Amino acid sequence: MKDQKPYGDITTLNTCRDILDTVGKDMLQKIVSCFLELMETSSAIYEIDGSYAASLFTSSYCRFLDAASQGLCNTDNPAEALQSGKWLCHESCWTKASRVSIETGKPFDLKPCAGGINIYAVPIRAGEKIIGSINFGYGDPPTDEKTVNELAVKFKVDKEKQLLAAKAYKQRPDYVINAAKKLLHVIAEFIGEIYMRKMTEKELREKLNEVERLNKFMVGRELKMGEMKKEIQNLKRRIQELENVGGI
Repeated sequence: MKDQKPYGDITTLNTCRDILDTVGKDMLQKIVSCFLELMETSSAIYEIDGSYAASLFTSSYCRFLDAASQGLCNTDNPAEALQSGKWLCHESCWTKASRVSIETGKPFDLKPCAGGINIYAVPIRAGEKIIGSINFGYGDPPTDEKTVNELAVKFKVDKEKQLLAAKAYKQRPDYVINAAKKLLHVIAEFIGEIYMRKMTEKELREKLNEVERLNKFMVGRELKMGEMKKEIQNLKRRIQELENVGGI
């Protein structure tokens, strides 16, 4: 699966890490990869604070515009680029799609995104608590002259290269897109279930460690009490011996 990003692995900037550390980077990548085999576009998983837990591109069109919009930020620092508001693809995926799904607690369908396709976002819940969001891009990239020219100006790219990337995408019928949306809900629920199980395991381990610590403390205390009793008995015996000696 192609996923070449000029700015590297953006999940290294994750400051929340609830989903990333609990579910695991490899597992998240596998989940997104399997899903993208169906759509061949892009997908991202966000923490509650907007940090990336996963981000993959399989569409040459999405990769092309993502790299171009990152270049608009005029910085080689990905963290600064994310905060600049100029990273158009990030703004669409996070600010205008996944963040909305988190804030409303409902799925959100962004039509269109900055690049002219659509983004479907679903909140990730762990019980009643929302811990993040997952989304995917869908729809045919624009190929009409007017929109291509507008996007070329917006992203500052060569319109012929942009059009070439757009035409490389294989159209998905509506029933596949609808199936993908349903699957995204299942994936969001699956991630939430993994998160809850891992958190439960963590809580149980912490409780077990506390019980073991208390057990060692109580055992140690009992040993010390036994030693103290022996010492008291020895002292009593010594006192008795001294009293007997004094009475002679």
